Amino acid sequence: MNYDQNHIIFNFNGICFTNPDKVAYHYKLEGYDEEWSPMVTERLAKYTGLPPGDYTFKVVSCNNEMIWNKDPVEFSFVIASPFWQKWWFRTTVIGLFAFIIWYFIYFRIRSIKKKNSLNSKMEQLKLEALRSQMNPHFIFNCMNTIQHYINSNEKKEANMFLSKFAELMRMILDNSQKSLVRLSDDLKALRLYLDLERLRFDNRFKYEINIGDGIDADSQLIPPMIIHPYVENAIIHGLLNKEAEGKVTVNLGLRDNFLICEVEDDGVGRARAEELKKDKHGHKPAGIKLTNERIETLNLLNQSQMHININDLYDENGKGNGTRVEIAIEANLD
Repeated sequence: MNYDQNHIIFNFNGICFTNPDKVAYHYKLEGYDEEWSPMVTERLAKYTGLPPGDYTFKVVSCNNEMIWNKDPVEFSFVIASPFWQKWWFRTTVIGLFAFIIWYFIYFRIRSIKKKNSLNSKMEQLKLEALRSQMNPHFIFNCMNTIQHYINSNEKKEANMFLSKFAELMRMILDNSQKSLVRLSDDLKALRLYLDLERLRFDNRFKYEINIGDGIDADSQLIPPMIIHPYVENAIIHGLLNKEAEGKVTVNLGLRDNFLICEVEDDGVGRARAEELKKDKHGHKPAGIKLTNERIETLNLLNQSQMHININDLYDENGKGNGTRVEIAIEANLD
């Protein structure tokens, strides 16, 4: 019988012609009952909820003179096990469960190794970005500028330049040790850098930083050294290759839960800069490539969606008239 056919009633009748009302019975269900039942006169036995297994029902009777029959009447039957109690099903479930545990442990170890590898790569990229921002060429030129002010007896200008340079170096070193910094701190370092570059290059360009509505620069966090390389690239490759005075503009706004940072310059454009091959100041900023790698690594590490779009700008004659870089950073608006 199926596993759900486990409610059974046995009917039996002992034959005694002289006094049938005095017939009594003992019964037992082997495989379920441990002992014979007490002597009863009721002619049925009821079993409910029998578990799967092999059974044999036995019954004996006696007449009014208490003479019992020697051999019991027997009825054997089997209640089949459900499929989930079969050995093959249990083996399959145990094997599947063991495989799931193994896969979870394997995936977890692999995930930890991957995360550690990404963290190691991120630290290496941060170190390389720090080296890029504190490149010897920039530091050497700043020292030369300070020396020029001192030799020209321009103490005020020398003190101002030295103060800005020292503060910028301190902020770069401090920010490089953090995974996230306040937007206000990052912009402060950016302004210091722009001020130093303007002084170094005799105010050949001007700059503007605009913060849009809804942005709290003191609470908004961003990865450090993300904006700086694109501003540096705009100055070195775009504005300094231009004869007239140039301008770099940094606009910050919110769009679709992203902090959008636009770095726009009115320099010679990427095509013309490529033609020049090497900027005449002898400096080849490596920050752009490093920043792109950092953003890719951060996206993998934090499951984020930071991205960068670069567009060339042209005047009415179709001539290159600068570049616009759009950096999208996931905003913490809570």
